[in-house]
Amino acid sequence: MQDFLKQERTDKIYRIKCDFETKYWQVYDKYRPNYKSPPLSSKVFSRHEAGAYDADPELLDGLKLSKAPPKVKQEWPESENQWYGWFTDPLTDRERNDKFMYFPRTSTEISRIGVRIFADIKRLKKWN
Repeated sequence: MQDFLKQERTDKIYRIKCDFETKYWQVYDKYRPNYKSPPLSSKVFSRHEAGAYDADPELLDGLKLSKAPPKVKQEWPESENQWYGWFTDPLTDRERNDKFMYFPRTSTEISRIGVRIFADIKRLKKWN
């Protein structure tokens, strides 16, 4: 008998809750913004509202520095992986007219194979 009463109470609670939701709540399937009403919050990253608020200059400098590359933030590399590529400037200046020190590759084996493949493709297209 008690189980029946408990079930009846919970059914009443659910009915009251359902009636309340259908009376006061409305589910929108389609949403159209009302451009005439003022916005609920300001746009943080908006260009036209960026100067509206005064921020601490030290905080802004810290934010700019956090987005900077590691070479700007610190003088020497902190981790072992930062050592690779830290010094990108050549030790000596290269003169392109000096044939003894400057001899760039004009082609590689892969580029020669690619040229042959493209030539074969063009030749095969002519016959098809």
